[in-house]
Amino acid sequence: MALIALLVAAAPAYAQEIGVKVLVGSWTDQPNPFSVEQVRDTIFQPVAGDAAGNGSETADGFIRALTGDGSWLQEAEAIEGVTSTFSSSDAPVTGCEVGSIIQDLQTQAGVDPALFDRVIQVVPQMPACPGSGWAQIPGKEVLLNGVLNWRLVAHELLHNDGAQHAGACVAMQSNGGCQANSYGDPFDIMGQSTGSLAGFPSAVHQYESGRLDFDRIQPVSADGVYEVSAANDLTPTSLPKALAINRGPGAWPFLTLETRIRRPYDDFLDPGARIYNGVTVHLADFISPFPPNGISTALVPANPSADPANARTWPLAVCEAYTDPASGATVRPLSVGGGVARVEIALGGRKLPERAECKGKGPGGGAVAEAALKAKKTQRVRGKAVKVKVVVSSGEQASVRVGGTIKAGKKSHKLKPKKASLAAGESKKLTLKPKGAKAKRAIAKALRGHGKAKAKLKAKFTDAAGNKTTKKAKVTLR
Repeated sequence: MALIALLVAAAPAYAQEIGVKVLVGSWTDQPNPFSVEQVRDTIFQPVAGDAAGNGSETADGFIRALTGDGSWLQEAEAIEGVTSTFSSSDAPVTGCEVGSIIQDLQTQAGVDPALFDRVIQVVPQMPACPGSGWAQIPGKEVLLNGVLNWRLVAHELLHNDGAQHAGACVAMQSNGGCQANSYGDPFDIMGQSTGSLAGFPSAVHQYESGRLDFDRIQPVSADGVYEVSAANDLTPTSLPKALAINRGPGAWPFLTLETRIRRPYDDFLDPGARIYNGVTVHLADFISPFPPNGISTALVPANPSADPANARTWPLAVCEAYTDPASGATVRPLSVGGGVARVEIALGGRKLPERAECKGKGPGGGAVAEAALKAKKTQRVRGKAVKVKVVVSSGEQASVRVGGTIKAGKKSHKLKPKKASLAAGESKKLTLKPKGAKAKRAIAKALRGHGKAKAKLKAKFTDAAGNKTTKKAKVTLR
């Protein structure tokens, strides 16, 4: 994921088919841990189910999803296994001389890189070398350092196209600057590309990689309500894919606003996650050819109740507001749905007007991130021990109260409510029991006579900003 400049080159021009040559390299004293078949299945093989985003994803499938099948990866020549002239202890390997390693593998394989749009080299891990991969930016060369997954391959290929890194502001500064983590954005393939997350690149990275026209990033020059289309929605629209607010001179000259929909290759979180129901705020530099540390966007913890350690909680929910300390601009989503967000913006330190739709929703006014209530649909009751087991979880710090009723025969009986406090990303198991011994006996008797009872459950979540979310579930007791 580190960036290299192996040679002065422009990103290769291509229309649809991207011809890729892959070399599976070994050292003289160490074989490659990946087989040719594993490499092919990760990069190229389209398998049934890719379009459903069901875990059978490939780098090719990602490129197809990103471009609406406008581009795809083609195995230009058969994948080759090749042995380098270097051992694992030779200086080019221990010294992370990526250019020398790539040149040596191509020489041993008799490969002319000029014949291909991309050349990917997969080598055994070099412990002394930081990073999972390197890419020429812009250009065609990629080297994977002992790691093989479709997200990493797609990440490096977008580097080839010119995309920079998607970071996160781990420490905001009072003057509007930020200390950015190079790979901190969990929503962007140009951020955490080796983890279980990573979705479509942001509008800024789509522009950098030549997949979005510059005029689809709309500058904001006046107070008002603006509409923006989801950055990952390929449905034709005249709406912009991002809004950009000028912050003035400095390391981060723009504040950008985007929204997203849940779709294949961008469906790694539950439907209720903030990323699919709110607006992300980034510091951005998409005018410098090589921004500082190779980071062109930095996700901002805009949510008033954001957990600093969990960037999934950082997007703004509807009616939550964020003020940028550098420009004085305040932004607030008014609605999000159908692939479009309506965002109200006040510039130059001016206040946002009162909005009827945001009254009575607490300081946050939005939803609790990734609130979930889960229970087995059928649970067995042993003897007189009537109880319902559930699991509650939240993507941000929140409190939850779970209650409900059990209908046994013609009569409903209340369950004794349970409360819990949840840290960001925490799950807790709760056991609900009937309220009172009389209700317990009645339910147990009905179960002996009718064989089953129905429980209706309701969990009410509240986060630190006052946002509230209710989740429901049903359970059959036998």
